[in-house]
Amino acid sequence: MNEKQLEEKLSLLDQLQSACTHCGLCSEACATFQSTGWEHESPRGRLQLANRFLHGNIQLKSDALSTFDRCLGCQACESLCPQKVSYHQVRQIIQDIRRDLKLHPSTEMTSHLYQQWMTLAYRVSNIRWRHYGAKWLKVPSLKCKSLGSYTRQHRKGGCSGQPILAVCCVQDLFQHEAISQALAFTRLLGENLDLDRHQPCCGAIFERLVHGGEESLCYPKQQQKIADLQNKTHQSFLKWMPKRLYFLSKGCQCHLSKGEDQTVDFYAWIESLLIQKNIILHFSEPRTVYYQPYCRSLKGADDSIWRLLHRIKGLTIREITSAQSCCGGYCGEALLHPESSQKIVKHKIYYLPQKATLIVTSPDCWGSFKNYEGNNELKICYPVQILMEASITHLTQHGVHLN
Repeated sequence: MNEKQLEEKLSLLDQLQSACTHCGLCSEACATFQSTGWEHESPRGRLQLANRFLHGNIQLKSDALSTFDRCLGCQACESLCPQKVSYHQVRQIIQDIRRDLKLHPSTEMTSHLYQQWMTLAYRVSNIRWRHYGAKWLKVPSLKCKSLGSYTRQHRKGGCSGQPILAVCCVQDLFQHEAISQALAFTRLLGENLDLDRHQPCCGAIFERLVHGGEESLCYPKQQQKIADLQNKTHQSFLKWMPKRLYFLSKGCQCHLSKGEDQTVDFYAWIESLLIQKNIILHFSEPRTVYYQPYCRSLKGADDSIWRLLHRIKGLTIREITSAQSCCGGYCGEALLHPESSQKIVKHKIYYLPQKATLIVTSPDCWGSFKNYEGNNELKICYPVQILMEASITHLTQHGVHLN
């Protein structure tokens, strides 16, 4: 980074952080603040540190800036900000400067662990590894072995004009049941989705490695390698992306569309089908589930999953503790920093009753909570599993038809 580039970054940093009015609404969506209660672990606290750095009240090499390393980078805080402060850009500038000037504290993470996660992410995302060499692959936090590529086993390729179900790379290898249920449920509604074995990775799996904490500062060469790989996969996905596409994982959808485009949302599509076909979902006996929305997705009435679950008669949906914030699994956090992730997860599940059913929306969330599934007989599932368990009633002009 030359002097001109540094000046431009500092100018942009000043412009971005000055938009903050210090209202503190973002703290509700910050996982590190919710799990610690410390102001300097909140977006507002970090923005204030950025301000103090710009005004010369804190040195760039200060350990105080290590709070940016512990930020998950999930951007959940930005959805609650009334000023629309681009916090992730502030964090990225601080981290870029620290990386380029090599002003970072020492790390306890070894280069071997960082390289190990890089290798795993590459193999999971690489279409050839998924199709031919991944049956022995294991993800430590999931405690399960790869089942091989679902898309290769069940489809020869996308049919022309047929809507495609975009599946997460991790789901393609480890969570075949979720894909099967999504395809089966759409058939119950009289629709068909296809899978394309040529679907490339969208690049979301590399996000934490590229924009991560201290480890991405300490290993700049590896970080740049991963950043280039993410860009390559991202461009490949955009080039492949068909016109009619629905994302099963909120992680992939939000990585590509910032969580705002519901035209590619599988659950928004299902909701529209229920309305168009005049279909009612219901449980014969009352049931209660708990819901953890994806950190980067829309919340409340704007959340398609939240709306869809509320359409099921006999089902009560309750939010989990600190529902606005990340569960601690964002883009592999549970692998890179298990101690940090576990602290956040424990805060989330502390008030859940025994035998609670917890609905998650991405493999990141699933992997984060999975280690605690045995606690109080907690059951982790995707929204589509609840849809499959519900009864279907087709309302017609002449009465009802039950499936």
